[in-house]
Amino acid sequence: SQLPAAMSARPHRAVLFAGAVLACFALASYTGAGVRRLSSPVTGSRVAQAPSISARKCPGTSMAAFPSRSSEAGLGGALFRNRPRRSPSPYTTRDVLARFSDKPSKSLTEEANAYADELEAKREQTNVRMSLLDMDDPDIRGRVILVRADLNCPLEPDKDIVADHQRLLDIIPTIKYIKERGGKILLAGHIDRYIPGKGTIPTSMAPVASKLSELLDEIVTFTAESYGDSVYQLGNALNEGSVAVLENLRLHTEDQDQENSDDLAQKLALICDIFVMDDFADAHLEFASTVGVPRYRQPAVGGLLVEKEMRYLVESIQTPKRPFAAVIGGKRLSEKFEMFNKLLDKVDGVFVGGAIANTFMLARGMFVADSLAEKEEVSHARRLELKAKNKGVQLMLPRDVILADSFNRKALTQRMAYKTLKINTRVPAGWMALDLGPYTPDELVRSFKSAKTIFWNGPVGAAEMEEYSRGSTIVGALCAALGKTNRTSIVGGPDTVKFITKQKFREHITHVSTGSASFMDLMEGKVLPGLNCLTSKPEVRVSEGIPFEAAPVFDLNQEGYGKPIYNPPPEDD
Repeated sequence: SQLPAAMSARPHRAVLFAGAVLACFALASYTGAGVRRLSSPVTGSRVAQAPSISARKCPGTSMAAFPSRSSEAGLGGALFRNRPRRSPSPYTTRDVLARFSDKPSKSLTEEANAYADELEAKREQTNVRMSLLDMDDPDIRGRVILVRADLNCPLEPDKDIVADHQRLLDIIPTIKYIKERGGKILLAGHIDRYIPGKGTIPTSMAPVASKLSELLDEIVTFTAESYGDSVYQLGNALNEGSVAVLENLRLHTEDQDQENSDDLAQKLALICDIFVMDDFADAHLEFASTVGVPRYRQPAVGGLLVEKEMRYLVESIQTPKRPFAAVIGGKRLSEKFEMFNKLLDKVDGVFVGGAIANTFMLARGMFVADSLAEKEEVSHARRLELKAKNKGVQLMLPRDVILADSFNRKALTQRMAYKTLKINTRVPAGWMALDLGPYTPDELVRSFKSAKTIFWNGPVGAAEMEEYSRGSTIVGALCAALGKTNRTSIVGGPDTVKFITKQKFREHITHVSTGSASFMDLMEGKVLPGLNCLTSKPEVRVSEGIPFEAAPVFDLNQEGYGKPIYNPPPEDD
């Protein structure tokens, strides 16, 4: 009733109003033929879709009656002529979301697979690879398995007798695991003999085979060849569960192994069905016998020793049982800064001893006289102490020390009491700190005896001399005591391992690392080439699946529970 008055008062608005009405009618006549409801193939939700003009049907009208968009005339044709055609296939959730968002969206499956790829990339950098434990027993039985192990045992001077067989004891669990599952074992490695004036030179592996036969209490075959047809035939001729030791890989091909020769790697790959890397001590290096063989022989998996190293040096330190304590000693902070820095993100308390403690004392302004210290690492010591303070980590330094006037067993010694060991305190000129005093070890034990996880790297004094080994002995006893009470004690580093072995603490400690440089690299978060080259664990992928309405349904009330009843998807409404 108001339209005539509005048109007479404002004629330009009337024209606009009429144009808008006509446009609405045109739009309704073009798209108002109805919608059909479809199921999303991803989520099963029902979404509305306007069918294209070529797909619409009206009663009594043939498909030929609907012109194509390119030939449409009039208002509707003008509006939609340049609009791109839609696919006649049903909309997915991704299509619907894309209509209401300026940014391209992904389906749930694409997002899940992208996340899986992200996890895979991270896993690639954490040395996580297949181990023997990931293989089924039938895959091992009857197979020739080449085990790369650390067989470089010390030998008696001028005798072909193994002086220390600890490295053989470390690989026996892997050998027994394969033997129990019927595999045929070929042991490969290298061994050197120290000759005064000439250094270390490669020697025969025969003493190792003899000692291993004694430890296993069975016959162990030794062959004077490392590869070739004779070794291939030997592997096939072995009985299931038998062991053979190959000749020193570097006796005749030293340069090829250390230079990661493809030729040697292929020759070693030809003599086996499965490659097992169990030489953690050399995992940081790229040898033909470590990283080369997996290029030509798969599967290549880690042995039980490597698996144990990863379990304790990675998993137990990344997710430790708390309280988590650490003892860091040794000579040079420059070699352990990265490891120390990463440990501060995990530990609840840390004790610093050895010559590294002298560097921290120097950073605090103390005069350390002739004590071994790194002046160039003072700034790093201050950074570590500040980080510990900011993270609430208890960082302990020696409260008293044993001083000596020279570095020898018969030197004059004196104790510097903890009351005078503070900033601006001076160690007498010509004297040096060589061990912890009598009070510091007691305080260390009181602070760390409640730890559920303890990590020790580096002697806390000049432990190579018995007169200055009291502090290290008490730390070793603490680690052994915690290990005997079902708590986790981890020890690493060649000097530390040698000391606890001499003191007979080793058997009571939860894990003793067999690596040196590889141990440090792993603790610093580096990728070890000898582990990174092994076969990856099976991928886990998310599949598209089927629509919810089409999924099998389990009828719990029907006889034969557990048998799916397939319901086909409903017809279009």
